[in-house]
Amino acid sequence: MVEFFEKLFDTSDFPARWYCGNWSEGHGWLHIISDTAIWGAYMAIPATLTYFILKRKDIPFLPVFWLFAAFIFSCGTTHLLDAGIFWWPSYRLSGIVKLITAIVSWATVFALIPVIPKALSLPGLGAVNAELNKALEAITKSEERLRKVIESVPNGIVIVNDKGKIVLTNPVCNTIFGYEQGELVGQDIEVLVPAHLHGPHPAYRDAFLAAPETRPMGRGRDLYGQCKDGTEIPVEIGLNPIESDEGTLVLATIVDITERKKAEETLARYTAELERSNQELDEYAYVASHDLRTPLEGIQSLAGWVQEDAAALLPEASQRHLQQIQQRASRLKVLLDDLLAYSRAGRLETTLDPVNVHELVEEVVNSLHPPKEFNFHIQDDLPQLTTAETPLRRVFLNLIGNAIKHHDREDGAITVSCETSPTHYVFRIADDGPGIAPDFHDKIFMLFETLKPRDKVEGSGMGLAIVKKLLGACGGTIQVTSTIGEGTTFEFTWPIDSRV
Repeated sequence: MVEFFEKLFDTSDFPARWYCGNWSEGHGWLHIISDTAIWGAYMAIPATLTYFILKRKDIPFLPVFWLFAAFIFSCGTTHLLDAGIFWWPSYRLSGIVKLITAIVSWATVFALIPVIPKALSLPGLGAVNAELNKALEAITKSEERLRKVIESVPNGIVIVNDKGKIVLTNPVCNTIFGYEQGELVGQDIEVLVPAHLHGPHPAYRDAFLAAPETRPMGRGRDLYGQCKDGTEIPVEIGLNPIESDEGTLVLATIVDITERKKAEETLARYTAELERSNQELDEYAYVASHDLRTPLEGIQSLAGWVQEDAAALLPEASQRHLQQIQQRASRLKVLLDDLLAYSRAGRLETTLDPVNVHELVEEVVNSLHPPKEFNFHIQDDLPQLTTAETPLRRVFLNLIGNAIKHHDREDGAITVSCETSPTHYVFRIADDGPGIAPDFHDKIFMLFETLKPRDKVEGSGMGLAIVKKLLGACGGTIQVTSTIGEGTTFEFTWPIDSRV
């Protein structure tokens, strides 16, 4: 309790009400204006009661009047604090004031009951009418306070009457459009509208006043305002109708979005350049792959013909060299295919189709033609999902293929399983092979990296790099867990909702 009172005026651990919930300008100001107006009225009532008490010295139940004044004063104070909490979150002080209000309220109730008969016969109420004028003055003062609040709002604000005349602007609005304080008051609102819209704009105003509602102006259209020097700036405008004794007023909030528009244009330009660069990269990779493949196939064919024509004439070493030429030409063709696949990974458009992952994994295993001694344990309840099938198939094909290719025994075992997180499926492919040393867990995902010489295990060293790029493009991740001699587990995530 001591700590509570020590921090009575400390607001650091509470956010201002503007940041609690989804307050719109109209909704927030509705509360602020209402609470401020109530507070002004509540302050006028105890003032009236005090005046009455001072003038009528013969009142027999004076304590009740003082309790009434204290009760109404404390009620008004709670409304004032509620309005201020939008900027100054004084929740502790507000709680104390409400407690005081409750105590005074019940004290007033208990004091009022025995004096009701006497109050019914109370004479001289005409003097109260004179005090109502003071209450009106208090309301006028509250309006002035409201004006000051509007002037402090960080967005531009302009208030227009039903004739299209500007009755109030705040300093931010004047700054946005380049006017001096008070210079816009009394002018037609069209002075802030681009010249080519001066004709149709009055019709837009009349349509809004016919069915006033809080809403953004110009839904689906780019809006521009006209500055004093004639330049046009992009803006966002919110419209809020206000009923008053003068008719319907329209409060418009204005935001200058010039910098945002520039940022959007820059981003659009960079995006177009990136798309053009990606397209050029695709074309280059395809042409390079095609142009390099033709001479490679020629080299491979020529080496084969030489080997066939001169098999009896060439020594064993020369025949072995010709075989190496063919093998390395084949390896280079695979490398070209993988380079093309890597350049396109994650950037080719794919449709979303229903995929039974259990059936997909079985198809992948059958296509790899593993040794008959290999055992596969595929979880029965692998998920069915709607996703891009091609990249998912390629991930399984590469990971299961690696588990078979790099196994050190003919009777290996491979397990495919899955768990579900709130946003992703977590797939695991585990084998009981030779394992991967921890020092290589990151290296294996890099381009052209292999753990064995290419003369022993065929491959381009790009398979896992392609897998990682595919998963990244689809919103997934991959990691490896392995110890030498204890097998390897690849764990990758795949989004449950591929549309996100």
